[in-house]
Amino acid sequence: MMEILQVLICLAETLFPFWLGNKILERRYQKTIGKVFWYAGMVVYIGSLIYQRHFYMYSRFFMLWAIIFTSILFWRYYKVSFWKSVLLLSIYYETIAIMDLLGMTLPGLVNGKEDEFLVNVHRNITYERILIYTAVRLLLFLIFSLLIYKNNDIYWGIESKIIIVLFPVFEYISMVQCEGAFYGKYGEAIQNIYLYFLAYVVSLSYLIIAFVRSNSDYLRKISEQKNQFIEKDYKRIIEQNRQREMLIHDTNKHYIVLEGFLEEQENEKALEYVKELKKDICKNARKITTGNMVLDAILNDKLELSKMAGIDFAADIESMNHSFVQDKDWCVLIANLLDNAFEAVEQEKEKVIGVHLKRKESGIIIHIENSFTGSLKMNGKQILTTKSRNELHGWGLQSVKQVVKKYAGIMNYEHKDNMFHVYIMLYK
Repeated sequence: MMEILQVLICLAETLFPFWLGNKILERRYQKTIGKVFWYAGMVVYIGSLIYQRHFYMYSRFFMLWAIIFTSILFWRYYKVSFWKSVLLLSIYYETIAIMDLLGMTLPGLVNGKEDEFLVNVHRNITYERILIYTAVRLLLFLIFSLLIYKNNDIYWGIESKIIIVLFPVFEYISMVQCEGAFYGKYGEAIQNIYLYFLAYVVSLSYLIIAFVRSNSDYLRKISEQKNQFIEKDYKRIIEQNRQREMLIHDTNKHYIVLEGFLEEQENEKALEYVKELKKDICKNARKITTGNMVLDAILNDKLELSKMAGIDFAADIESMNHSFVQDKDWCVLIANLLDNAFEAVEQEKEKVIGVHLKRKESGIIIHIENSFTGSLKMNGKQILTTKSRNELHGWGLQSVKQVVKKYAGIMNYEHKDNMFHVYIMLYK
């Protein structure tokens, strides 16, 4: 029974980092051969972990191998650098190892039977060992889960290469110092463990601060982008109001001119004059109204740009007043998707862009389409960007995907009849 429980614990310990990765990272596309090697690698690692734990509870050398091996698997599974994979997996496995070591030393120290308890749980699959394993891993799973709770739209944003290298090294040195318990130095080992946790908390706090700062920079860029659209909209409103006031001021004169035409029975001139007045009124009227200020700002800004660029811009939008989508998320979704659409139609003879927003009981459907006669570069289900600076996947599309994931939504692409379509469903 204890063997079976230990196998289940080994499975949970191995799979948890990948569950965590699914929450904060984007998967890589893998060809069939790549998937075969990845699954084979997982089987090899899990098998070796079960084999190692059959003989010993704790092994620092096996932990080093586990970090390297699983970092390669993690790196090949998610769109993240290898060194960030090493950082994440080293924090995870080294923390497990040091807490297992703590669980092995403290009970024996309390009971006054250090040698007996340590040797017993280290070399045998006992009830105490299973209890320590379970308590340590449940605690770590809870901590990591709380860190990403309601924050699954942000990413592992640590950019400091010094921290990426020094943090795992620091943890490893701390573990070496704590292993005095295996050589009868229990008091010294316990002191080292306490010092380790103090330094660990300080270092981990630095990592969290760097993570939060990275996320704050991301949100700040979104806020600046949203404010730019709002500022443009306010300026447009002021100009429209000025034009309306001028039109009202001149209305009297227009009536006098029309009265003169009609008195002289110049009906055709009167009709032409009325048509010109209607053009001026339409020109100064608000073109798109959604009930959401951010959406109105973005769509009207793009509408004006489309006129200057000779683009046929169509909008079929239901009221988005009081929608469950936050303003900053509307800004990310619509602004980035329309930026991509405008860039795509630059080289097209027939320039067409369409925006469709529909409200359903379950959520909101977003459909952006643009003319595109070229060919798409695909890597499986992923669209490869044609931008020289790779902005589509770096800032634009990646941000859109994070918002879609935030609302548990789905996003699909389609290219047919010389039109490229993006379909997004956001759920309440």
